[in-house]
Amino acid sequence: MPVQTLLLPQPNLIAGGTINRGRFITATAGTEQAVTQAAAASVLLVGVTSRWQEPAGLNAGLTSGFGTVIARSGESVSYNGPGQISEIMLGTAVTDLTVGLTADADGKGAPASSGNYIGAWPLRLGSAGEYIPVFVAQYGIKA
Repeated sequence: MPVQTLLLPQPNLIAGGTINRGRFITATAGTEQAVTQAAAASVLLVGVTSRWQEPAGLNAGLTSGFGTVIARSGESVSYNGPGQISEIMLGTAVTDLTVGLTADADGKGAPASSGNYIGAWPLRLGSAGEYIPVFVAQYGIKA
């Protein structure tokens, strides 16, 4: 018998501030379905914002093509959740594929240390400032 996977629909999440492409996001305390760009390895990571999806709102600050911002406050956030493949911008080089990634102060991927939340698993090595493919982790996993 073939293995079957149950894919649950992702909730529609709303930006609680400016969120950039290819960054970790975290839930906003006290606000239903709101997320902000993660700013620390100590916060629960709920997904990775899309690198390629066109922003949902008008995003008046974008001048041509795809800008850095994926959503501004009050706009829908395009993201990949647990079990999905995404691309994240690295804030620190990845030199070991067995070490999960967490968020740095700018929501970029960085190798997790003991006690940090893991938001994704790297699928290739990469340098700081580069996008790499990742497998988005289940909620609540710590290094």
